Amino acid sequence: MIFISPSGALRVVIALLCGTACFGCWRIWLDKRYFVLITQENNQQAGEGLFIIWRRERVRTLTLSERQQGALKQFRRTLVTIVVLWGIWLFALAL
Repeated sequence: MIFISPSGALRVVIALLCGTACFGCWRIWLDKRYFVLITQENNQQAGEGLFIIWRRERVRTLTLSERQQGALKQFRRTLVTIVVLWGIWLFALAL
């Protein structure tokens, strides 16, 4: 019903939120795999590797604690995005 409704703007918002949520879930999955490998001892080496992937100077100097806090921040953002997406989706279904 949602994809045949005439409201194009609502479909665009839902599609954008789905993409954002998907990207956030991928980043959480990636962080989970990173934290299996990253320890205090190899944190600087991990920073160099992450710099090669993401091309952000800041990732070279982050401590392990800062990396974990960033992953939690990403998790919270993704969770909020998914809750908003569900809310909009339920609203759209009620129309």
